[in-house]
Amino acid sequence: MTVREVNQLIESIGPPSVYYQFPEGTEQKTPFICWYFPNSADVLADNTIYKQKNALVIELYTDYKNFSLEHEIEAALLDAGLVFTWDDSYIDTERMHMKTYYTEVFIDG
Repeated sequence: MTVREVNQLIESIGPPSVYYQFPEGTEQKTPFICWYFPNSADVLADNTIYKQKNALVIELYTDYKNFSLEHEIEAALLDAGLVFTWDDSYIDTERMHMKTYYTEVFIDG
């Protein structure tokens, strides 16, 4: 996948999405998605990077537990051939639910 394809995959889910965070001073209504590459686990061979593999984190923020939207995200990831794990939390200070998906993608170009 390219970074553009990752972005298109996430945008296809529906809610507004952004890489890492929305600009400071803007207020985003829920639901929304933030996604980012926190680290890499590149495949090395012959003293070079043979394949670039990035961890991908997708965070879904909602006012209430939205099982339907979570199912849409999970279906989109599976349709793209991405296996994932997730965790669920509640942010008391923001009064929001956050479901975080963890997967890895090979980045082309």
